[in-house]
Amino acid sequence: MKEKTRKLSIICAAHNEGATFEKHLQSLIDQTYKNFEIIIVNDGSTDNTGEIGKKFAAKYKDKVQYHKIKNVPGCGCVRPRLEAIKHASGEIYSWVDADAYYEKDYFEICIKKLYSDPKKIGSVVPRMFFWDPKTFISKYKSLLIELRYRDPEQIDREIKNAIHSPWVIRKEVYEAVGGFHITWAYIEDVYLARNIMDSGYGIVYEPKAKWYHKLEEYPFDVMKKNFDIGRMYSTEFNVRDKTWIKVSYFTLPFLAIVAGIILSPWFFLVLPLHVVPLIVKSVKLFIMATNMGIKKERWSAFYSVPASYLVNIPNMLGFFYGFIRPYDKSEIKKPISREIVKKKSQ
Repeated sequence: MKEKTRKLSIICAAHNEGATFEKHLQSLIDQTYKNFEIIIVNDGSTDNTGEIGKKFAAKYKDKVQYHKIKNVPGCGCVRPRLEAIKHASGEIYSWVDADAYYEKDYFEICIKKLYSDPKKIGSVVPRMFFWDPKTFISKYKSLLIELRYRDPEQIDREIKNAIHSPWVIRKEVYEAVGGFHITWAYIEDVYLARNIMDSGYGIVYEPKAKWYHKLEEYPFDVMKKNFDIGRMYSTEFNVRDKTWIKVSYFTLPFLAIVAGIILSPWFFLVLPLHVVPLIVKSVKLFIMATNMGIKKERWSAFYSVPASYLVNIPNMLGFFYGFIRPYDKSEIKKPISREIVKKKSQ
């Protein structure tokens, strides 16, 4: 097929992903689609991410480039992705998460779908799973993802609302819609998806293409990650209504405590009432999972209350903290310092 002759540039931004990075890169090397290059940009990692990246660049000289840049807090993946794209030579771009691994036919399936109707399809959304969830936090989030992706109509609605990242995209489409912008942070993929849809290009779901994303498993890691996400959200120039609603909801217990101390103890009644919608959500998820034939994992629905608070309260605190102490992004105007393992001539 003609699409197999098209070169794929795999954009790999990595920051302190040493625990998963080797399996991640090996899953890319082992792909059945062979006409590709991997462009690693180490975003100032302080663990062994760099050593792993250099090892793969040395071993697979014809396939892998390695670059290192200084990390600028608050820029998320967008800065290293933009750096990687500068070095990309493919007709197709795909960004990958360094804490994920991909089934061997992932790119072959995505690219076949991408070119099945090139006049209408500009990018592809694959099927996401979570990578070996172990604790109640990751098991609950894994169930949520499983329920979403088992409903193609819901995924299509979410794609139309630009909720999903366009993971595999034709270069010409990326360039036509303006690509990523350096000022975008945590939801750079959402902005790009909106621009793709607004420009008249299609984004389609391909459930046969599968990848597995690693989640934070333990409370401290979850809280830290979501605090940082909330802080990045506050720097976005167009915060979504859903974000404001969620932040407001998880601010209520704190307001109730303050009002209970200052005004009247009756305000403390808000605290038990605040849990009720989360319990109702647990029951709905359990019923939904049962109806879909998910038996063992359905019980994770009842982790909704503790998992929701562990995720959303740090997220809310980070969101407000971001207004008080926003990330200093003055560094993004400076030239990016690089450490490069160059691809050698054949």
